[in-house]
Amino acid sequence: MQKADTGILSLEVRKDLLGEDQTNIESVKQHLDNLSPVKSRNGAFTFEKSSTENNLLRVSLTHTGKSPANFNLEDKSQGTQRLYEMSPVLFEAEKSARFFVIDEIDSSLHPKLVRFFIEHFLAHRKLGAQLLSTTHDTSLLDLGLLRRDEIWFADKDAFGKTQIASLHEYINRSDVDLDKHYLAGRFNGIPRLKKLRASTIALPANA
Repeated sequence: MQKADTGILSLEVRKDLLGEDQTNIESVKQHLDNLSPVKSRNGAFTFEKSSTENNLLRVSLTHTGKSPANFNLEDKSQGTQRLYEMSPVLFEAEKSARFFVIDEIDSSLHPKLVRFFIEHFLAHRKLGAQLLSTTHDTSLLDLGLLRRDEIWFADKDAFGKTQIASLHEYINRSDVDLDKHYLAGRFNGIPRLKKLRASTIALPANA
């Protein structure tokens, strides 16, 4: 998180005890009600239950500035939350040869951060660790980052069936502007857009 220019100095997991104190419980209920469905799914908080007590675990971040400031993870931008969500992949990939899947890896992230994430994964992963991700970020179409057989395109046919094909099936050269060729439709996998026709809305005479 520090290397990704988030401005975060450190983070900690704060544990709040949920006892019989009705004020405490109502406070937590209000907090949950204020969270959007997106935020409530992203690991910004979780519950820990044991035979003796219940706890609410929340991530607290210390931020840089004129003086350090603390924020809860759910108060940060979607990009920072997304990066926090994905960071365990980098941690686990260094320790074990596991297979990781991230849907829409570029969601809420700057293209440079997505590339930084993938570069870090490739440079520090344990032998055998693999990452499968979907993306709409065409800047990742770079043979300096990925091999031809590591780049695949998903294309929907006329019947709505998805077909996939690797870049290796389309070209065998390394001097091609992949971004330009892809957006021109030479690798398929792009939306087939139709022109919008101007329409006239008839309003009642007394409107």
